[in-house]
Amino acid sequence: MSPEVSNIGVGAFENCTDITSITIPYGVTSINNHTFYGCTGLTGITIPNNVTSIGESAFSGCSGLTSITIPDSITSMGDYCFQNCQGLTSIAIGSGVNNIGDSTFSGCNNCTIFDFRESTSVPTLDNVSAFDNTPSNKEIVVPDSLYDDWIVANNWSSDTNNIRPCIVKASQSSIGISSRTTHVRYTNQSGLDDWYGEISGTISGINSRPYYTTQIPNI
Repeated sequence: MSPEVSNIGVGAFENCTDITSITIPYGVTSINNHTFYGCTGLTGITIPNNVTSIGESAFSGCSGLTSITIPDSITSMGDYCFQNCQGLTSIAIGSGVNNIGDSTFSGCNNCTIFDFRESTSVPTLDNVSAFDNTPSNKEIVVPDSLYDDWIVANNWSSDTNNIRPCIVKASQSSIGISSRTTHVRYTNQSGLDDWYGEISGTISGINSRPYYTTQIPNI
């Protein structure tokens, strides 16, 4: 898509099943309703940190997507925007999202990680149906500092058992892990994730050479 594009109309690429990847131009500030609805061949989407909203059913039925990152600039996610994205296994939600619409993730029946660990506040859920027909063993990973507020927030109650508190550590010092903490993220001095894993006796999911040129933190 041309970088000069600044607006994409409602349903612009609806049911364009041959599209496999797309990069949203930086000039676009919102993804309109039904923009990529039913694009079953879409396997990759890059959203720049300039987009502020995703409209209703914008990516609904994009069954080829396996993961997606919502940038920090986005504040609202419309109704049904990722409904029935059955190929999704994980989605990372940026820090700016403060509103999630009705049935936003419903039918994402293979998505086991909903990563909210960058959040600075608990997003408002418009309806309890946001996570309908998602895996019973899914993990909604949230900052440890917001965990207490998250589990009592309106419309989050039906997924309380899936909410997992995560500590984000941005130094090489010891990490204090509380009895409720289930995930830890360690960030090196360059701001890159060295490891991020679930606690189950030991840290899991250690990336390649996680401590290369750094001192191993005490855990």
